[in-house]
Amino acid sequence: LYRRLCVQCHGLAGDGRGPTGTQLYPYPRDFRQGVFKVAGGPAGRGKPSAAELGRVIRGGVPGTSMPVYDLLSDADVSALSA
Repeated sequence: LYRRLCVQCHGLAGDGRGPTGTQLYPYPRDFRQGVFKVAGGPAGRGKPSAAELGRVIRGGVPGTSMPVYDLLSDADVSALSA
């Protein structure tokens, strides 16, 4: 699922350097760093919950190239947020 939906931007290694990711602004998130802009604790610090990541996956991120994936099943969103 990750390879089908995410690898083009986020890269196979999750480094944000997929084939199209280098052409986007802002660049896609580098998941390897473990740093996220979604909430995750006080003042947005810490690791986001699976529910927070699920909201990003389902709703996209306005002002970025992160698309909306609102037609994914709950199981697919859970798998991607893990």
